[in-house]
Amino acid sequence: MNIADALAPGSRLFLDSAPVIYYVERHPHYLSLVDVLFDALDDETIEAVTSPVTLAECLILPLRVGNTLCGENMSQSLPMALASNFGL
Repeated sequence: MNIADALAPGSRLFLDSAPVIYYVERHPHYLSLVDVLFDALDDETIEAVTSPVTLAECLILPLRVGNTLCGENMSQSLPMALASNFGL
């Protein structure tokens, strides 16, 4: 079974920080996996929920090391990608 097969239409999943970071940073090892996930979110096949902790975890390292562009990308992309669905 692959990721696309596991994402049944109408599914709701909790999205932790790692896949979000891999997607926004375009991580070469994981990008093909998270692209499938975010494509399903984009076409509204599935729904994701997360927590404010995920947003904080995604923002802390870029801001700590002064990567404001990455921090801005995270703060703009994550709430829009998840339609601000925080909590379960």
